[in-house]
Amino acid sequence: LRQSRDLGDLPLVVLSHGERTFSTKAAERSWSQMQRQLARDSSNTLRVIALRSTHLIQDDQPDLVAAAIDEAVNAFSEGNRLRCTPALTANNGRCVR
Repeated sequence: LRQSRDLGDLPLVVLSHGERTFSTKAAERSWSQMQRQLARDSSNTLRVIALRSTHLIQDDQPDLVAAAIDEAVNAFSEGNRLRCTPALTANNGRCVR
């Protein structure tokens, strides 16, 4: 992904941890900046903050990960824009653009 830098309108969901994970505020800021940069690689991006998760979102909030995958697959197969679905917010996710 880093090398391509242009994914066109490929649906891209970026999941970000919501609880502090790294030992310093500078490391947290750096990680968050990299996540925002990744989200800019597609024109069809949804960034979701996993409010009750550290770095291992798949362990801390597996239902949110599943909802994000469902949304990306549906958007791709139907040719739609990503959207913040009730399944994402019901699973303690906060959508940001």
